[in-house]
Amino acid sequence: MSRTILIVDDSSSTALILKLALLEAGYEITEICHSGDEAIRSAAENPPDLILMDIVLKNGMNGIEAAEIITAHQDIPVIFLTGADDDGIVREMLSKTPYGFIQKPYRMSMLNAIIEIALQRKETERMLLKSQGKLRLSTQVLELLNIAENGEQAVSDILFIIKSMTGIDEISISFIKEVQFTENVSYSTSDISAPKETKPAGWYDIIEIISGFITDGNTDPSMPFFTPRGAFWTNNLPEDAPLLFSINPSAKIDYEMLDRGYDAVALIPLHADSNMIGILKLFSSKNSEFTYEDIVFYERISASISVTLSRNSTQYKLKQAYTQLSKLDQIVNKSPVVTFNWEINSNLRRPLFVSKSIEGLGYTPEDFYSGKIQLCSLVHPEDADNLIKCNDTMNISDKDIKVLTYRIRNSKEEYRWVDDYLWKEEGENSGDNYQGVMVDVTNQVTATMVLKENEAFMDTVLKGIKAAIIITDPASRHIKAMNDEAVRLLGFQNTDYADQPFDEFLNLEEVFAAAEQNSSSEVLIQHGDGTKIPAGKTVLDVTWQGKPHQALILFDITEQKTLERQLSIAQKLESIGSLAAGIAHEINTPIQYIGDNARFLMHTFESFMEMIDAARSLSEKKPGEAGFDDVFNLFTEIVKDSDLSFIREEVPAAINQSIEGVDRVASIVRAMKKFSHPDREDKQPVDINSAIENTITITRNEWKYYSEIATDFDETLPYVPCYPGDFNQVILNILVNAAQAVESKMKDSGGKGQIRISTHNMGNTVRVVIKDTGGGIPEPIRHKVFDPFFTTKEIGKGTGQGLAISHQIIVKKHSGRIYFEVENGIGTSFIIEIPIETENEPSKAHSDSAERIG
Repeated sequence: MSRTILIVDDSSSTALILKLALLEAGYEITEICHSGDEAIRSAAENPPDLILMDIVLKNGMNGIEAAEIITAHQDIPVIFLTGADDDGIVREMLSKTPYGFIQKPYRMSMLNAIIEIALQRKETERMLLKSQGKLRLSTQVLELLNIAENGEQAVSDILFIIKSMTGIDEISISFIKEVQFTENVSYSTSDISAPKETKPAGWYDIIEIISGFITDGNTDPSMPFFTPRGAFWTNNLPEDAPLLFSINPSAKIDYEMLDRGYDAVALIPLHADSNMIGILKLFSSKNSEFTYEDIVFYERISASISVTLSRNSTQYKLKQAYTQLSKLDQIVNKSPVVTFNWEINSNLRRPLFVSKSIEGLGYTPEDFYSGKIQLCSLVHPEDADNLIKCNDTMNISDKDIKVLTYRIRNSKEEYRWVDDYLWKEEGENSGDNYQGVMVDVTNQVTATMVLKENEAFMDTVLKGIKAAIIITDPASRHIKAMNDEAVRLLGFQNTDYADQPFDEFLNLEEVFAAAEQNSSSEVLIQHGDGTKIPAGKTVLDVTWQGKPHQALILFDITEQKTLERQLSIAQKLESIGSLAAGIAHEINTPIQYIGDNARFLMHTFESFMEMIDAARSLSEKKPGEAGFDDVFNLFTEIVKDSDLSFIREEVPAAINQSIEGVDRVASIVRAMKKFSHPDREDKQPVDINSAIENTITITRNEWKYYSEIATDFDETLPYVPCYPGDFNQVILNILVNAAQAVESKMKDSGGKGQIRISTHNMGNTVRVVIKDTGGGIPEPIRHKVFDPFFTTKEIGKGTGQGLAISHQIIVKKHSGRIYFEVENGIGTSFIIEIPIETENEPSKAHSDSAERIG
């Protein structure tokens, strides 16, 4: 094997020439370094056999300082190279005890000689240290064997000493199955010696095969890697693998895996009285760890260990037997299981043996031996007859075990449940002797009783709340089980539903649509007769019969939905009642002046008719004709009395006012019609701005006395899918609340507040903001604003359903948000956000043909 050299020189050209010369001489060069730091790093990462170190280097650190750092951590010989002729440098260099130095310029023949001398010197030192180590190791092993009283401890100490003094990564002893001298002991420090399951499989194939060769005595010194005493050793498993095939061709060796394992292996047989008892195993990650002399040395150590193990064999077996007896005694006397040996005659049980574990009941074995306590006297009165019958009818064959459960009284006068197991004692002369054990099962019995009570309680609760429960397999969607309420709710005619697809009984695709969310929601389920039933639905992931399933829980909420509709109608009626007077007042004003103008026009028309009649009579007479002057005078008098200038001025005004009044009434009626547009089953595209304008119109009487309304509508709003009646109801509720809040603040001042309504296109949502200057919502009641039946109005002034229903409409029916922001002393802003669903919706570009719903 070629020797490796690290060259450290600040001159690149000198280092290159030196490298070429050394390569020609048969050495390998690990690296060329030009500074002390580079040399320290290279020696640590790839240690060479020798370092050629120039004294003068780059970056401040000289070669002497670099060599001192390297040799402080690694045992590498250093030869100094120097071109300086300075006695001080030479003295400092020699003080570091180098393995040689040579002054530049030098001849390669001289340098080669110095390198070989240094390498031989280092090898001699290593061999000397190794021999000294073997001597110390032999001495300590002999001392341990001479003074050892405990063979197991001696072997452990020997293994520890071998590992400590040799630096081997792992050392252990493995015994063959038929021999048990002591527990297997091993010592390991290398990361390579991981647990067996993490080591390469191929590694264990070959080690187990060779170990089998050794334990079977099938070794031969003529075979590769074996010694005359039967030991196996090798220093490079991957390279030696082809030869190992020749030992046993069936050994499957993975070269790559072996390369990750140990390189050096030694398996040393252990003999006791000429019998194979085990193997001493040595593993090292270092190449060339072992020599033949090392293996011979370890064979002598293994012989000493074998002697010690032989001496300890009997002692160990006795110890094992005693340990087993001690463990058995602990099991019998200290476990909660009481062991008995009974002689049973008629109704009497005479104890031949009672374990100390009877103390768990507060008694001693002597209490039973002396007859102070009879088993029957401890049994609960309700269970005593069964025990006596058991004794009377005792006829157990050799293989039968009789079990009886009863209650027995302990020394604290408490009854404990026990299971009593009896079987006939083996042997021809066993007579009426029976063996048995008594086990305290109070906790199990109590738990069973509690479980039954809990099951009965849950069954009562589930029946009381009428919860329908269906267990389904999430993979196959088959029904696995359901309770009676589910059968009733779904109207099954055939109750043989188990392990059938649920689609054959009910349409529940909607039910399982969000099953992964484990959340509650409302769905429509189909009854067996075809009717739809609203139900509250919860889907939970559960474990049923040891496997993951889904539990579908359904509650019939028909009554709840009916109540919600009634409450919604009541709230709407409340709003209609509140609006009726205001709308009547709004219509009454234009109707009044329409009526006044109509009466004025009627009187004016009567004057016109007199004038027309007079004019007709005048037209029938000719001037100078008899009576002409009388008719003319009458006509003139009528014209003078009619005040034509007044009529000319007031009649057109009266007609215009009447037309305006009619338009005003018509606009109110149209707004009411749009506001009260009936809901359909599905959402409709709604013009949000128009809907708000209509609501402002019909609520004018609610706000006109104390508020001014300003609007800021976003004209880019698309048509939004809504339930129009419900949406109008929400705007009405909030607008009326805002008007009342402003009224309560401005009533005494005589001034007017402001309500500002704005709409905004937020991209995915439409936002409506209704902001008032009513002073805000007090902090203590803010969390109750959306609660049903909560109101701050006087009794009879409101139901407290307005904002609660508004919240339900926006959040549940429209999947939106409704919330408020308060500025203390300034006012409140209610914000409504509704999602914009773009699929199949009309856009503003087609607004001329789209239906506008308010």
